[in-house]
Amino acid sequence: MGMVRRIRLRFNDPAAALLALALATIGCGGGAIVAPSPRTSAPFAQLTPAAKARLGEALRATATHDSARDWSPTICAEVAAGFLEADAPGVPVPSYNAGLVHGRCADEGAAKALFEAALQRDPSFFPARAAPARAAAASGPAGLDRAITDVEAAVVASRFTSEGALVLLGTLQMKRGRLAAAPDDEGDLVRARRSLQRALAIDDGSLAALNQLALSYLAASLRGAKKGDAQALELARLVCAQAAQKDPRYAAIHNTAGLVEVALGNLPRAVTAFGEARRLDPTSFEAQMNFAAVNLGFHGYTPAEEAYRAAS
Repeated sequence: MGMVRRIRLRFNDPAAALLALALATIGCGGGAIVAPSPRTSAPFAQLTPAAKARLGEALRATATHDSARDWSPTICAEVAAGFLEADAPGVPVPSYNAGLVHGRCADEGAAKALFEAALQRDPSFFPARAAPARAAAASGPAGLDRAITDVEAAVVASRFTSEGALVLLGTLQMKRGRLAAAPDDEGDLVRARRSLQRALAIDDGSLAALNQLALSYLAASLRGAKKGDAQALELARLVCAQAAQKDPRYAAIHNTAGLVEVALGNLPRAVTAFGEARRLDPTSFEAQMNFAAVNLGFHGYTPAEEAYRAAS
């Protein structure tokens, strides 16, 4: 995480502050609540109609409380119980979803037990392994090292066929950002890029992998001997464009595109990108803050105030 904290920030240079903050806080994201989809349809086939209906109710309740941001221990317990009522032998998703719900109320003990229950039903269900790794990574440098080691083991166990494991591994490697320690050491950024490229070899439509890959080029441009390296930034811009073509509704890639434009000095294009990100996802704290910071550079105090209020 210290990859850009050496950059000197100036109060009158919101662009520099924006880039430093964005890369210093590269995170691993939260676990996603799993709903039936073409890729996960087989386990759901084992559920009874009544269990599927209960699962749907729990998914809708989760979305409602996420939107309202009104989670409390009582609400978490109720929604998690709803997921568990849809449980069935060999189906890991209800336990995993219930674990994520408990995580929303910071009940890490209950969450961990439910992730372990999900893995007992299906040891190959990587999201249940990813959630504890994310929690460990957020606990400090030692936890981040441990998380990387655990996810590396999961990647090897999958024989490098788990796109999710590779994306998380690349994200964690970027978060650590360790420099090369010896002539034959590539450093974390290079390792992260390799992990993300392997994920894209499995699924070239992985938006998470494309987003992290663009961020890796951006980070490399700020870390090199020549800050703002044009080649790395153009690669980051290209990856953003590819991802936006695949799904223009993916808010995160517009936010990343805005960061790239800031690094290139194209602040009007950055404002447009951040504006699109916050339009697509008004709950994105990063997009709101980035939009506000760049507008301050233009003395656009009114839109900046609006974005700061939205972020609050």
